[in-house]
Amino acid sequence: MKIEDFEQWQKVDSMVISWILNSISKEILEAFLYTTTSHELWEELAQCFRGSNGPPIY
Repeated sequence: MKIEDFEQWQKVDSMVISWILNSISKEILEAFLYTTTSHELWEELAQCFRGSNGPPIY
């Protein structure tokens, strides 16, 4: 990858991170502020919300 391509990717990735962070409620936002890529942020969100909404099965 050329340095110019990488720099462009970084700009776009930062924009995507900004979009995602701006859509997260302020109550939980701080937990996601230190991710470095949009992929990392997305995975953190998925892990956080990957639970079941149904009742527990015993």
